[in-house]
Amino acid sequence: MKKIVLFSLEAGVMGGVAGVNRVLCEMFRSMGYEVLPLYLRRGGEECFEGDVIRPDRNWSFTQGKKILSALKRGRLFTALRFSFCRLAEKRRYEEDCRRARALLKRENPDLILTSHYLLPDAIPEELLSRTVHHVHTSFAATAAVRADLETLRRFNGKIRFLWLSEGICREAEKFGFQNSDYLYNPLSAFPEKRSEAEKSQSVVIITRFSEEKRLPLAVALLREAFDRLPDPFRYRVQIWGFGPEEAKIAEAIGNDSRFQMMGRCSDPFAALKEARLSINTSRFEGFSLSILESSAAGVPTVSFRFGEAAEEEILSGETGVLVPMDDRESFVQSLRDLLCEDETVEKMSRRAREYARRFTLEAVAEDWRSFFDSFWS
Repeated sequence: MKKIVLFSLEAGVMGGVAGVNRVLCEMFRSMGYEVLPLYLRRGGEECFEGDVIRPDRNWSFTQGKKILSALKRGRLFTALRFSFCRLAEKRRYEEDCRRARALLKRENPDLILTSHYLLPDAIPEELLSRTVHHVHTSFAATAAVRADLETLRRFNGKIRFLWLSEGICREAEKFGFQNSDYLYNPLSAFPEKRSEAEKSQSVVIITRFSEEKRLPLAVALLREAFDRLPDPFRYRVQIWGFGPEEAKIAEAIGNDSRFQMMGRCSDPFAALKEARLSINTSRFEGFSLSILESSAAGVPTVSFRFGEAAEEEILSGETGVLVPMDDRESFVQSLRDLLCEDETVEKMSRRAREYARRFTLEAVAEDWRSFFDSFWS
């Protein structure tokens, strides 16, 4: 039986990369592989499976920009303190990498799947040829983080790169990243029934409340679209999620009764059951599972063109609408049209659900099986 180490940065966190890796872990096991989840540090309180190199939560990196900011403000002693913290954190990181390399040598896996730029340095030299670095964001977002890009360049030609979409993979290849492939992230489930979106009077947003999602902008765009309707109060908006931007979203909503913050979402398909539309206002996305979940439920999405994978997630005019980034007028007009045109929404709903079958666990598992066969051949 082939052994796969699924190497993540943090244990005990929810959503995002952690959620994808949990789905991949179960999928790989169902395919007959032995899977060992491994984490460099403890990052949260949620239950998790696997080994943690540093089980306490005292491992972090003081960002260089934090030191520079203190210097610019003339706070020399603060900058000095941050610098010493960074040196201590770097030593802990190097020690953790040594521990990880020792563990990986003992396990001697057939494949190591890493999912953060801090992890390739924790791979033994002799196992680099068995390592696949799974990049969970767009190439533009990767290239914008200097440390991330520099790490990938150091390992270019030594490990294999796995990107989230064909478009992202093409961009990476343009920048000279060898041994690049792409595989779509799978849906964790597929709802039995289609949401009758054309009959619904709700817009549903399910996402993490982080700055790049720009949810206050989503509130403003929806409000403008509603106010262009003959009955501005016909539709309601449910915003599901949690995160650091919660207060800003609540401030954007104010006392507008058309908007409701629903809290954490444990069952996205239940939340989407009565939805007409979903929207995405993110400044960037890697590969948005919330868009695919909406499509699987039969709920079209109106979205800004968020990155290299946008056209692979939304077939504009068929499964939803893609709008040029920050073209607010086009976004509002698209919303307004779909709030009025039941027949168009029904066609998009049925096509979206059909298209989303491309991303089921079964379909993506076959793609991974082909990838593994080529990797080990």
